[in-house]
Amino acid sequence: DALTRATIQNELQRICGQSRTTVVLITNDVDEGILLADRIVPLSAGPSAVLGPSFAVEIERPRNKRALNHDPHFKEIRAGVIDYLMTSAARKRQAVTTELVEPQGARLEIIA
Repeated sequence: DALTRATIQNELQRICGQSRTTVVLITNDVDEGILLADRIVPLSAGPSAVLGPSFAVEIERPRNKRALNHDPHFKEIRAGVIDYLMTSAARKRQAVTTELVEPQGARLEIIA
């Protein structure tokens, strides 16, 4: 739930801040990535995913989730990551289009 997620995010920030160790976090939430990370490397869509471009998160710590929504750098990073993910997904959809032919000669296209 949302409260547990916020608690875990706060605890992860505290642990990383104290230990100063490198942590790899995998998330599907772009906002969570920006809140917690110093660098975001999105994956392209699909089972043959590859690493995308690196986005540096140079926002002062400690970061406040509410305050981030008003930060222009947050908005810029978020837009860049989402644009990459959407473009990657669109390319994936184009590549997966398959054409089938039914016995009567009718054509059927499947887009996955």
